Amino acid sequence: MPKEKKHNEENEALYEYDVSKRDKIIYIKGEIDEDTADRVMKALDMFCNSNDQKKDNVITIKINSGGGEIYSGLAIIDAIEAAKKKKFKIITKASGAAMSMAAWILASGSKRYATRNTFIMIHQGWYDSYGNWQETKKEHKHNEALEKRCWDLLSEYTKTSAKKWEEKCVKGSWYMDAEEAKTLNIIDDIIS
Repeated sequence: MPKEKKHNEENEALYEYDVSKRDKIIYIKGEIDEDTADRVMKALDMFCNSNDQKKDNVITIKINSGGGEIYSGLAIIDAIEAAKKKKFKIITKASGAAMSMAAWILASGSKRYATRNTFIMIHQGWYDSYGNWQETKKEHKHNEALEKRCWDLLSEYTKTSAKKWEEKCVKGSWYMDAEEAKTLNIIDDIIS
């Protein structure tokens, strides 16, 4: 799909980013960072506030990502939740990879799909702490709360306890194919 490169205000979110305005499709590819979150949030906002809304109010987010920053992923999830509150159906579709934070974004959709050769990975967050003991203690406490928030979200989306998800990842990253992801309710179905 060609990239749209219009610079008017409405299409700013599309600049140098794969978005299909006509079909309300947003592509998340590569690392999830502040720029990715900004583009996805702008595209979701544009679709939700456009004058030419389709009657079905469906927005599709296609994912092929190894994951990235937790805060950026949470910002995307918040934008998805805001769109759902405006009565939009958010379809998430993974093809290739939905790793780390991308798996949480995949699970956050109203309807969630993956192709049969997609691999999904979840893991505990990775954190660096610097500074004196008091500062690192504060950071550690914040990181525990952030970790809990992520497990709670996954629990909400999959109807599986947060404790079970956390226990699955205690020994390290947990890789699964689309079939296992369907069994665990990260996705609703496998598509071709």
